Amino acid sequence: MVRPSVPGSAGSPPGRRRVAGLVGVAGLVTGLVMASLPMAPDPLYVSGVGLDATGRVVDLDGQQLLPGPRVIAPGPDATPETSLAIHRLAADQRTWLAGGVVPGHGTPWAGMVHDALLDIHVLTSANGATVAGQAPSWRYVWPRDASFAAVALARTGHHADAEAVLTFLQSRQRSDGRFEARYRPDRPGVPDDRGLQLDSTGWVLWAAAEAVDAQPPERRTDTLRLLDPQVRRAVAAAVEAVDPGTGLPPASPDFWEVEESRPTLGSAAPLLAGLHAGAALRSAVGDSAGAAQASRAAGRLTEGLSRFAAQGYPSHLGGSETDIAVAFLLPPFTRTADPAAHAALRSVVPRLRRRSGGLAPGATWKKDGVSWTPETAIVALVEATAGNQEAAADLLIWLDAHRTPSGALPEKVRADGSPAGTAPLTWTAAVVVLAADALDGRAAVHAQGRGMSRYRGSSAPGSRADPSGVDPSCVSRSCSARSRASRSRCS
Repeated sequence: MVRPSVPGSAGSPPGRRRVAGLVGVAGLVTGLVMASLPMAPDPLYVSGVGLDATGRVVDLDGQQLLPGPRVIAPGPDATPETSLAIHRLAADQRTWLAGGVVPGHGTPWAGMVHDALLDIHVLTSANGATVAGQAPSWRYVWPRDASFAAVALARTGHHADAEAVLTFLQSRQRSDGRFEARYRPDRPGVPDDRGLQLDSTGWVLWAAAEAVDAQPPERRTDTLRLLDPQVRRAVAAAVEAVDPGTGLPPASPDFWEVEESRPTLGSAAPLLAGLHAGAALRSAVGDSAGAAQASRAAGRLTEGLSRFAAQGYPSHLGGSETDIAVAFLLPPFTRTADPAAHAALRSVVPRLRRRSGGLAPGATWKKDGVSWTPETAIVALVEATAGNQEAAADLLIWLDAHRTPSGALPEKVRADGSPAGTAPLTWTAAVVVLAADALDGRAAVHAQGRGMSRYRGSSAPGSRADPSGVDPSCVSRSCSARSRASRSRCS
């Protein structure tokens, strides 16, 4: 989620650097002094992206886009051949958009969703590598971000693109089913030693189930077969990660991207989503033993998460402060809306609110006034899925108002309301698309009087319902709203 602030650097992000990297008492003192100094304003490294006449992804760097597409407009000295190439690229992008659905039609955020989808499209290579952003330090594939991009593509009807994103991750997945923090987009390997991040295993499984469920019924079997190697390995990794005694995964970096010494909700919650998704996926391919194994692990993890619930859903087991990870215990990531988890999220949101109107990642985040767009969009998605249209709309309108001049969604928004970090940020773009889609679908579901009835079973921490219950007609835990409205599934 948080990227290095110096282009080309592979170091830890600002505000999350660990003092452990300093050597000796002198280093510790220096680090504490530096931490007490005023932070320099976050720069905006890239304000937007587009394709040049050759089809290469480039920073805008003062250049203008054609109206609508993400293609650099021809300059006054452009040759006829260059202008023709540019307009062909623009036509290709319009055709691509027309091949799916752009959520939010007729809403104040319709233009933002249009641009967000095109930004995801531009930042996804032909091999399925979806980079987090265009700035050098973001130009890598984080499985977490790419998983959300795959779901956004699947929900909007771009099924082949969603499959390509997931098969790229499949090609990089370790043999033990786990994932590194990030990957190079153009060749095998990782750019640094950040190591494994366990939440990615859960996110990839969740994304695979959502992608399968969004497929037309006649294509679902082919997608299941295509993703089966990845799913099988990831399910095994997720099952192994749940300690039989504690019911919790080991300490692992999560979306905060720092080393951890205690289990975090940011790892455990996505892992629960992944285990439920994995159980449904294994059941869909006839692997009843694998499905049962995943369901039993989900049950153990549900019991383990009850310890987080008893403490008010802190970021760390035994902690006292909450972060945005409590949202990962709610639909569309889980089967059921746990009222206690939703209450915890709503309780912490006012404490996450920053001067410009967006949200910080957690209650312990530094008070620098900076809003982070992925977390803001995630709350919009959860509220949209829950049917809280006003709360979701308010956040989407705020995100729309704080885009860059090119219409890209930045990673951060400074206290003065100006964009910072890199733009676009793929994770934010994907979550915005999903939030708009959820609002569209929620209206359709309410129109049919179906409300929350589509969520079957229970995965809420502390619930006594059988966690192994899988609705065979619905691979994912939260079928896409658009498919629910059109195919009357999972109701």
